[in-house]
Amino acid sequence: MAYRNLSTAIAMSQHCSNLRSTLHTGLSAEAQLQMNKLARIKSYRKGETIVAQTDDMNIIGTVLNGVLRSNRTSSDGRHQIVCLLLPSDVFGRVYIRTSHVSIEAASDSTVCTYDRQAIEKLMAQFPEIEHRMIVVLSQQLDAAHDWMLMIATQSVLERVAMFLLICRNAGLSKPHLDNLSVTIPISRGDMAAHLGTTIESICRALQTMKKLGVIRTILPTQIEIMNLDRLVIMSNCGLEDAEASLDDFEINKDQGSERIHALTVLTDSAPKSVH
Repeated sequence: MAYRNLSTAIAMSQHCSNLRSTLHTGLSAEAQLQMNKLARIKSYRKGETIVAQTDDMNIIGTVLNGVLRSNRTSSDGRHQIVCLLLPSDVFGRVYIRTSHVSIEAASDSTVCTYDRQAIEKLMAQFPEIEHRMIVVLSQQLDAAHDWMLMIATQSVLERVAMFLLICRNAGLSKPHLDNLSVTIPISRGDMAAHLGTTIESICRALQTMKKLGVIRTILPTQIEIMNLDRLVIMSNCGLEDAEASLDDFEINKDQGSERIHALTVLTDSAPKSVH
């Protein structure tokens, strides 16, 4: 639903620029003012469709809170999650009218949207907005390449660990006792499709993490991170990136390599599944 009250609309359009709207980053005051005039806040319930596949894509949007799911259905009916859109992520394309994916709310979500054609006109007036769009698209392309590499080269255990860290860093976590609990915004089936594996393998990886004291299940959709240090190592991510993104977390890379090897030995005995 859109906010119709004028004062509310003005306040919420400023909310887009003040909080998590990636599209406003680095823009001049005048460019931000023009973007604010176009901004519309919309809220969606879990399961609601924002844009259907093959429909006209008349908006450019950024996620303020919650999680969106980008899906694609093939001609033979097969369904695949293309990506999850987390707070600050952008969806929609300029100069492209038809959506090749469907976008729906994976959880109750709030998004900041802009009329696509109006944005295209602004880009002609403000080259900095066009530049910002190119930067955002380049970042999305880099993220897609990184994700393809992860799916192709990492084990299921590493993928699940990375997924938990992504959720943690996207603001889907909250304090729980002395640790952090992470909310899983999608079902185990969607999680398996997203990570390119099976539900059984997802459950096996989570069970391995529990046995190693890395996580603890509070609810099916809520997981407590008991040992952030080890979770980062298990994800086998770039350690420099991990150090930059995790506050007050330090790790010795040589020790990290040894612990990754130790974890590999521990999990080699687990039953293997065919993906």
